[in-house]
Amino acid sequence: MPQDVQPALPPASVQAPDTISVEIRRGSTTVQAELPLDARCAAWLREVLG
Repeated sequence: MPQDVQPALPPASVQAPDTISVEIRRGSTTVQAELPLDARCAAWLREVLG
């Protein structure tokens, strides 16, 4: 990368969300959940999504 070009960074005031909204549908059943963004929920999502 040339020295005069800097990578774009988000403004310092932008914060990453601390939760994720998930909706899972199977047949006529729909489940909605608001989950924290942490390792335990990430592992659960990986397992559910296969």
